[in-house]
Amino acid sequence: MIINQSVGFTFIHIPKAAGTSVTQFLSPLNGPLDLEIGGTVFGEEIQPAYARRYKLRKHSTLAEAQATISMARPPKDMFVFTFVRNPYARLSSIFSFLRQWEGYNPDLLRIMKSFSDFQEFVESGIFTHLPGPDNIFRPQTDWLKIDGQIAESVKLFHIEEGASAINAIRQELTERGADPSLLPDSFPHSNRSESQPLEGFGLSKRLVSSIDTFYATDFSALGYSHSLSE
Repeated sequence: MIINQSVGFTFIHIPKAAGTSVTQFLSPLNGPLDLEIGGTVFGEEIQPAYARRYKLRKHSTLAEAQATISMARPPKDMFVFTFVRNPYARLSSIFSFLRQWEGYNPDLLRIMKSFSDFQEFVESGIFTHLPGPDNIFRPQTDWLKIDGQIAESVKLFHIEEGASAINAIRQELTERGADPSLLPDSFPHSNRSESQPLEGFGLSKRLVSSIDTFYATDFSALGYSHSLSE
């Protein structure tokens, strides 16, 4: 998560939606009065202190960060944005990531490694009744709600947009006074875990339906279609 009052932007970092890469892309714009929590070496170092004192973390929701954003700059003047991802591809990426990440609950790690493939993982339904580390299994829309409603002030970028999203962000920040020469030409590919192409999941209609149901708000609010069940 970044709350940058120098330029006037906030980046909400949704787990497994390119957030680490975006944070590293934006990091050169941050100065001593800006918050960069998680996503970079510096951000990871300061995260424990901010978590203890201010309850702010790498994957804090918009609701959790709201008070800090308001103190940094009036909300109407702050460019608040996030990146979202196709729910099927995101869940597949979460599956791959949690099978190799050693730094969390060893019992869950053991369970994740016990699944022979993604299909068996979906069949278990574990993602529907456990939040997972950092609430990683939760719908992406959970990060964007204020008082139970998705905040209209948050600009959504889809990681599938690629260069067009980068260019739009660069233009917005430049108009706010940022030096565009500080920003890399593209996002670094950091903390990346592989996900299967959508057509390669091979899930039954029943299993696809379980994903569609649990992530229904992501499909409806973030502009993704139920392509695996069509």
